[in-house]
Amino acid sequence: MHQQAITHGAMGLVLKHDALEHIARAIKQVSGGDVWFNRSMMMKVIEGMVRFNAVKQPDPKAAKIATLTEREREVVSLVGEGLKNKQIADRLFIQHTTVSHHLTSIFDKLSVSDRFELMIYAYRHGLANQPL
Repeated sequence: MHQQAITHGAMGLVLKHDALEHIARAIKQVSGGDVWFNRSMMMKVIEGMVRFNAVKQPDPKAAKIATLTEREREVVSLVGEGLKNKQIADRLFIQHTTVSHHLTSIFDKLSVSDRFELMIYAYRHGLANQPL
């Protein structure tokens, strides 16, 4: 059911036994445009999607990866680690608005609409390593 919800566009999932403060943080984060999934749930969903898509032919859109700059590849990799814009900016010694600009360019070049799609794309095409 969780994978189905995400496939249909869910931007966050909380479990009924989650603490009230987790639910409140999830609502705040999703309403701010981010996603909310606990790590184990996200990894299960991603692994299922990767397994499902491994049977399909290679994605012809993968050629778009060649259009990414080295810095954009670094940003994609750090998004794959689950870092937020501010954390990425600190890691790369750039402004957080610059990270936002890079993400806008990356989304356009790879034809993805949000960070979650970017993570799946990055894992699928080797631009980021799945966290253990």
